[in-house]
Amino acid sequence: MVHFDKIDEFRESINSLDTDALTSIVNDKLGNLIVLEPRKAKPGAEFAYRFTPRGKVELIKIPSSAPMSIGLVLYAYDPESVSAEEVFHASGAKPVSYVSQIDYRKYFDKTPKENFC
Repeated sequence: MVHFDKIDEFRESINSLDTDALTSIVNDKLGNLIVLEPRKAKPGAEFAYRFTPRGKVELIKIPSSAPMSIGLVLYAYDPESVSAEEVFHASGAKPVSYVSQIDYRKYFDKTPKENFC
């Protein structure tokens, strides 16, 4: 419950909510009852991936290399960041550290929550 007497208190309370946790709780409890239209692929990339009703990327056309698959997943989620676990799951790439490999490091940025963007 969010209590407030002034609009600034309301704004502060809303900003302090953990929306990811709240979304997860609602989806876990009511996920089968709530049907959302999936997010659309970026124009021109509809042939390569789609979003599931749960908001996850599903590759339709899988690139020939793991870094390209990972790049496609990151492109699909952009501008949102995504966890390494979800990147590897959606791309089908083996969970190794591509970030530490010099050739690929320039393609990855980590957020403070250790997500990739």
